[in-house]
Amino acid sequence: MACSRFIFLFLILICFKLWALSGTVKGVQSLPEEFQAEASALLQKYQELQKLKPSERILNLDLDEGAVTSVFTKPGFFSTEECEADAAKQSKKNKSKGCASAGWPDSKSIITSTGNIEFRVEEDSEGNETLRTYAEVDFTYTRDGKEKKGKGWLAQDFIAFEPVSPSYSDIVFKKANEVQSWFKEKWEKVCPPDSKEALQTLPQPSKKNLSDIADVSKAIQKDVTETNQKRRTVASIATEISSSVGKCMLKPPDKAPQNFSGSIVYDQFVLPSMKKTALPKNIKKEDGQPLSQKDLVDIDALARTLYAEMASCTPIGAQYPMAVARVIRNREEAMQKNSNSIQEFVKNNKEHDSSKSLLCKAATSPVLFSAWNQQIIDFKKLKDARSAAVKSFNKQGIRGQEAVKKARQSIQPDPETGSYYKANQSGLLHTLCPPSDPKSVCYTGSVPDKNSAIAWENTIRIAVEAVLFPKQFSNKTDELKGIKHYTSDRNSFYDFIQVNPSIEGRKISSDRCLNLWRPMTDAEKKAKAEAPKRKSAGQSKAKKKK
Repeated sequence: MACSRFIFLFLILICFKLWALSGTVKGVQSLPEEFQAEASALLQKYQELQKLKPSERILNLDLDEGAVTSVFTKPGFFSTEECEADAAKQSKKNKSKGCASAGWPDSKSIITSTGNIEFRVEEDSEGNETLRTYAEVDFTYTRDGKEKKGKGWLAQDFIAFEPVSPSYSDIVFKKANEVQSWFKEKWEKVCPPDSKEALQTLPQPSKKNLSDIADVSKAIQKDVTETNQKRRTVASIATEISSSVGKCMLKPPDKAPQNFSGSIVYDQFVLPSMKKTALPKNIKKEDGQPLSQKDLVDIDALARTLYAEMASCTPIGAQYPMAVARVIRNREEAMQKNSNSIQEFVKNNKEHDSSKSLLCKAATSPVLFSAWNQQIIDFKKLKDARSAAVKSFNKQGIRGQEAVKKARQSIQPDPETGSYYKANQSGLLHTLCPPSDPKSVCYTGSVPDKNSAIAWENTIRIAVEAVLFPKQFSNKTDELKGIKHYTSDRNSFYDFIQVNPSIEGRKISSDRCLNLWRPMTDAEKKAKAEAPKRKSAGQSKAKKKK
């Protein structure tokens, strides 16, 4: 089941902070045992940096070219939205304590470590603990002719200790252009276009070598031309289509709807308009067929969902929204092969408009994509209720993890009654009023900032390729073949094993953004079931030795 980025955003704001420790050996040893190895490895890397001169303590930002990220005035934040929410929360008390952006560096900025890091163990709605690391950095960058210097905190998700490699396609594209230009230069020096007769005067071996060079040059030219054409095709189509999709359906744009005529939000607020939207002319798909109305609806639905799910992670790399798009396509493929899969990947199928494709239904299904839910769990109320239950169990003599477990089991959110639920403001704002027009107000209540505009532009491009060029898209995302389940920020997911594939050479490594899961084999399920028994047996032996 997909976990929306916006539920995650809310979790970060209200989750219970279990630990907030400085990056020291003592701090690491104070962490829960399961996080000590990870924290210790990170601490060691930062300690190695501190042995260098300040100017040599270089860190790299794991960002796509052109993307920027925010450095914050205090630790504990992953995205600008989280920071702004904290600032709004603190403004009534003491504005100086609220989070603020200290700067907006990109991948070309100079980033150095100050040596200060902070580990935090946080708890999600299911009681699962996860380790967070934040690093204080000095940054320098030049933008619009002005140099900006500052200091602030970054989530470790954005930081790499080694230079970040571009994608395979970018490397090949760049090198092919370089080699082709070199061959062209050498060829014209030996045999200028206006002196073909010169070739006839050369010895036979020389003519053969030049002929071979010409063949290689032609092959490279053809490859570069085809690569250029594919890039131009997807990019140009995305540009042409952009004005026809992602329109804001809310008035005012920063107020989510409250009244619903059915369970499928997309069908009520977006689909009627998309059915009437004029098709951009002269756009053809991978198979040569013209763009259809259903294709346009698919692109719109997929783009809205991808943005809602992955907007805050898009700066780290296009592999994250591309992975979500591939998961949705995999679900569509599974449903085409076996109609029984429809029940799993399309919630309330009978309530979806019958004109929608399986892809569109999968992309706009509530529950599977919580950004389309009309209500979401009120985690603050749920946490408070469970905390009260734990105290009650403590009075009955039930303590520790047993009390916590009983509290979780006894107090569960109920979507039918609305118990521990609230209106889904954030998710619906993102899906119904994305930053599709750089000059118009979007869900934030203002015009899109640079990051939001870039994220939407990338999202449209990915949606266009996934819908109109499925074979090309499948080749790029081949390592995700068969993956139909993902979450965000989870360290376990039922009987599934986490995988970390790559897309065009960029690994999907940020658990905070995306966890991809494959089903366990029978042997893995058996090992999982036996693990608690082995652990218990090991503890018993240790006690006997003592």
